[in-house]
Amino acid sequence: MIYWLALIGIPIAYLVVLVNLLARKDRKGLGISVFLAALAAGTAYWSITQSRSSAAGIGIIGLPFIGALGGFLGLAFGRWRASTHGGRSVGALLSLGGAVLLIAFSLREGWKAIGKNQVRDEKQAAHAAEIERDRALIAAGLAENENRQRAYLDSSIRARMTDRAFLIAALENDSVSPEIIRELYTRPGTITGLDIWFARNPATPRDILDRIARTTKEPGVINALQQRTNPAKTSAPR
Repeated sequence: MIYWLALIGIPIAYLVVLVNLLARKDRKGLGISVFLAALAAGTAYWSITQSRSSAAGIGIIGLPFIGALGGFLGLAFGRWRASTHGGRSVGALLSLGGAVLLIAFSLREGWKAIGKNQVRDEKQAAHAAEIERDRALIAAGLAENENRQRAYLDSSIRARMTDRAFLIAALENDSVSPEIIRELYTRPGTITGLDIWFARNPATPRDILDRIARTTKEPGVINALQQRTNPAKTSAPR
């Protein structure tokens, strides 16, 4: 309750103070106040937009609060910075320091998010390259074992049960047997996150598809399952 009161009440209070000062034609400190309010809200918004988290957008709710907090700190600095009163001059410096820290925190969080994104992108690029290499390896192996493709691919999968990139590349092939798919799906400790490839593979047993349908919340997996059960409705228009 206190959180929501602060989230809503402080921005409203800041607007009331601004309107009151403008009505009295008392503009001392207003310029720096509005500038720091905009800068605090702007850097916070920039920081939020750097995150790829699905929950990051919730932070938008707090932007008026952050802007108002920066505005109040700027107003205190702007009105007290030239004061000869010792307490007010110290308060002005503390207010400026608080506004700088508020902005610096948002900048730091934004750069941290950029760094995390870069590391994640590099890992994904390396993973994609590994999958591509495994696709080429599997294609060559299937070509060499033309008369026993299913046996070759099943044995290759069993030899690399913990290799996610290889499993993804292998599950893209129709030569996979239903038995090895069942083994992959039910084996304790196997690689997780393969539901979309199980859903796409025509060899996946019906009971496994039903189990995936009951447990998944991923839109891509749901769409793949729908294409399996009703391809006419989900196929692209001509």
